[in-house]
Amino acid sequence: MVTRNVLLALGLLALSAAACTSADSERDPAEGAAVASSGSEIEGVWERISLTDTAGTLTQPPAPVSYLMIWDGYFSQIGTPTGRPKVDSRVSEMTREELLARFTRVSARRGTYVIEGDTLVRTVLTNSNPNAEGQPPFRQEFYMAADTFVLLQLARGSTRSPSGTKAEARFLRAPGTAR
Repeated sequence: MVTRNVLLALGLLALSAAACTSADSERDPAEGAAVASSGSEIEGVWERISLTDTAGTLTQPPAPVSYLMIWDGYFSQIGTPTGRPKVDSRVSEMTREELLARFTRVSARRGTYVIEGDTLVRTVLTNSNPNAEGQPPFRQEFYMAADTFVLLQLARGSTRSPSGTKAEARFLRAPGTAR
């Protein structure tokens, strides 16, 4: 199951990279090199292992399993809930209830990133929720602890996390994807 998820994540990363490359063909090649050298420790495929909200409440599990792929100035992130019912109908033939069961809490986004000191700044180019596209970049402080990548939530519009923030996402490097 883990191997299938990692392969799925790598496939989505390849699709996202191809889409980013064609959509952003005017990007200066030197820009990618600068980003890669300053953020190389976070490049790779990451599986989210825990998610804590601003109140400090652990929400994963059961929040959707999430993979984050970061490479050469681009990112792609997908989240899919476990335990969704399998339905043999085509999407166009599904009932409202079947559609909701299939797609509720499924998320996907891709875009570009830069590293500013200890802050990851991501700009979303496409999102499974079109309302999330075109928003200002979002900023998260990060740190590494061995093969654990930790993102801390920043308040909207802030360049620094509030003292004592409890909102964080923890990721482990996906098996077989070490740099």
